[in-house]
Amino acid sequence: MLTCRRIVQVSLLTCLFSCSTGIIKNDRSGSSVTNLWKVELVIGETADETLARAQTLTDSTLELMKSKKYSEAFNNLNQARGIYRQLGRKNEEGFVRVQISFLSLLSRNDSNAYVQNLEQAKELFKETNNLVGLSISHYQLGLHFCFNEKILECRNEFDSVEAILKLGEDRILKSDSIFNISSKGISFMRSFTEMVNAGTYYQMGDYKSAENMVKKIVLSTNENRFATPYAYFMMGGIYKKYYKDSLISRNYYEKSLASLQAGDFFEFSDSSDEQAKSMMQKLLLSTLLPEIQKELGMPISASSQEKSANSESDFLLSSSMFKAGILNSIGDSYFNEGNYSAALENYEKALVNTRLVSSKGLERTILGSIGDVLRIQNKTEVAITFYKQSINLIEEVRGGLKTLPKEQQRKYVESVENNYRNLVNLLLSKSRVLEAQVVLDLLKGEELFNYIQDSRSTFNGEKLIYTSTEQEIISRYKSLVEFGKEVSSCKKDCTNLNDMASRIRAEYDNYIKSIENQSVSQTDIKKEAEGLIGNARAIVEKPGTVLIQTLSYKARNAGNIEDELWILWTSKGIVNRIKVSVTEEELSRTVREFRELLLKRENSNSQDLQSLHTVGKKIYDWIVKPVELAVQDKQGINHIVFSLDRSLRYVPMSALYDGEQYLVQKYNVSNIIRASETDVTRERRIIADKNNVAAFGVSERYLQYSSLPHVEEEVKDISSEPLLNSRFTMSALRDKISSNSILHLATHGKFTPQKSSLLLGGGDPREVTNENISSQLPDRNLNLVVLSACETAVGDIGNGIEVSALNYSFMRNGGAKSVLASLWQVNDGSTSDFMRKFYTNLRTGENSRVEALRKVQLDFLQSQEFSHPYYWSGFTLTGNSN
Repeated sequence: MLTCRRIVQVSLLTCLFSCSTGIIKNDRSGSSVTNLWKVELVIGETADETLARAQTLTDSTLELMKSKKYSEAFNNLNQARGIYRQLGRKNEEGFVRVQISFLSLLSRNDSNAYVQNLEQAKELFKETNNLVGLSISHYQLGLHFCFNEKILECRNEFDSVEAILKLGEDRILKSDSIFNISSKGISFMRSFTEMVNAGTYYQMGDYKSAENMVKKIVLSTNENRFATPYAYFMMGGIYKKYYKDSLISRNYYEKSLASLQAGDFFEFSDSSDEQAKSMMQKLLLSTLLPEIQKELGMPISASSQEKSANSESDFLLSSSMFKAGILNSIGDSYFNEGNYSAALENYEKALVNTRLVSSKGLERTILGSIGDVLRIQNKTEVAITFYKQSINLIEEVRGGLKTLPKEQQRKYVESVENNYRNLVNLLLSKSRVLEAQVVLDLLKGEELFNYIQDSRSTFNGEKLIYTSTEQEIISRYKSLVEFGKEVSSCKKDCTNLNDMASRIRAEYDNYIKSIENQSVSQTDIKKEAEGLIGNARAIVEKPGTVLIQTLSYKARNAGNIEDELWILWTSKGIVNRIKVSVTEEELSRTVREFRELLLKRENSNSQDLQSLHTVGKKIYDWIVKPVELAVQDKQGINHIVFSLDRSLRYVPMSALYDGEQYLVQKYNVSNIIRASETDVTRERRIIADKNNVAAFGVSERYLQYSSLPHVEEEVKDISSEPLLNSRFTMSALRDKISSNSILHLATHGKFTPQKSSLLLGGGDPREVTNENISSQLPDRNLNLVVLSACETAVGDIGNGIEVSALNYSFMRNGGAKSVLASLWQVNDGSTSDFMRKFYTNLRTGENSRVEALRKVQLDFLQSQEFSHPYYWSGFTLTGNSN
């Protein structure tokens, strides 16, 4: 099967080497491969006869490729290439190499052979000053680099094409070429090249240059009508992103749609060959499609990738998705202006076109947008249904995010995660707390997947269940969409179809009005939540345990923004929620202030400590106090488990202050990432015997890393066989964890959204990403991982996902049951003392992990030297705290 990227190159070359396009005609086809095959010369054959035989071999290539007889095609082309080489026919050999590059991509998906043959073809064409061959070789390489996100290389190749074309039509047509190219063909290549260059400016964020090029080259002439829809689409994006002008942006999107629907933009050729025109339609739209998907902030979904280049559905696929993308952009424009009826109309038209080609990636986007409109129109039950459909598609189709530029990755992730947040908010507003808890758990999984982005980050099978009412909504809406498809494809005598569609719409609208105030079946809700609640119940099974989950919510509205903070809490037999009036901005600002005060431990005076207590109490009043007031057995609480969202992930909850004491003085405090993936086994208490602790450390100074003089004493105190400095290697780490239940790492470490690194012994600053933690440390079965490093759980302040992601990387796929890590740069001396006391508490077998941690924190709190929360609150326990 072929991806969209391969379709582009296959379609283009098929067009270049097929007859009667009116652009480039092939009189003498040929191709080659990188390996030099032995040429069988016929005894007594003249040079002309040998050349004719090579011509016959190349002439057969196109039909063989159409029939997918790739081995025979390779064989013929290789023989022809060898003949051309022996006869010194460099032009023919170059053209054969161009064809072989195409065949390598088509039959073997071998991009290396594709590039290598084109580079060799360029050298042959340079020797013969074959400008047409050179331009085609640069052109094809440029497409390859563009599709593989190598923007600068793409620009270089297309700059070369542009330079060749600037030499002038006459000189190109008279160059020593085996190609028969028309003036129309040169015009096509020139405008296509300039359009791609405009696209590279656009992708690099140079919108002004892109605008100038599009206006000057593409929109200014009727001769280049083939590029008009994409040009208008690009202009719409420029006015949306650069000028922030919604009205003009929408005007360009509507022009793009009108041009696409007119269908005459392909009439750039004098050819009457319908097959050739069809090929060019496929070429153009499949070329534009990846860029359109990027513009929409969506990865290319598998369903739209796997289409054959020769399939009759290619054009339908590309044009319908292009149309859906334009309609979605128009809908966004109306939405941002507050014209929700017009937005909904365009979103629904976009959905019709999307379902024509089963593009789940774009369908996910549009379903979420429809949910946004319905939410604002107070059609809550229907909005919930559309958000659920969108999320189920997200859970079904993952991947492709790495194909997007960084800024578009960010926008895609934000868009996807907002669907989860909007759904949780609506469910909680309807008191459907159990369902909300399920969606909140899925949100944590989606955040981790988008952050980690590797093949092992999968959360398959976690789909939301529809209530009986939601199933009815989906069924009725499906009828609307099906009729929308028929109406969309109808060309004449459409009155009956339109009347029927109107009746179905009226029936649907009446049904929606009738269900809005109906209560939801509790049976449906319990079925939805059963899987998660089993784990959540296990977490709070021990008497006195309360699980607190938070959700920061900011609605997508036109003009005004809704901000809310939801607190979901679970105790034995009870699940409930509380809404807190605090904006996300205020919450983030308070978190930042709290952290700054925590880290201000040097020369800390009573005034600083009072400020710390004041800010800590503010967060306490938002997060903990409402739950304490709501829980019936307030005196019975002894352990709070937190699952935190966004900036709250940076807060050491044990340091919150209730006005009289820190939270750790009242409760055991621990964290989880996802309830559904938390290890809830209640095995025996860990006994941290020196013989079952694999301890590693780096105490020596290396480059910018300072020495850690207390590390040696620390690891020797907790392990019978610690590996220090040069003995701390990745291979030793892999060997040790297979036979120990606790892994202790005392070294410099920094984990940020941009780069993660762990300093191994001998000054080996090995990069440790969230992905290669699993690949480098396979088959882990650890009870506990302790990261006694300088800054192991957080880098730059952001949304806090890197805190969860690092811990999850150690715990996922049957890894560690829990992780103890620091939230900021810790002091070497105090950390060494902290760790030794922590392991002392674990050795007795009388303390759970969280109890062992709390005892150290209380001990530090009572000390004179380390009583400030900076020294004891930064270490957080995540996972199974038993």
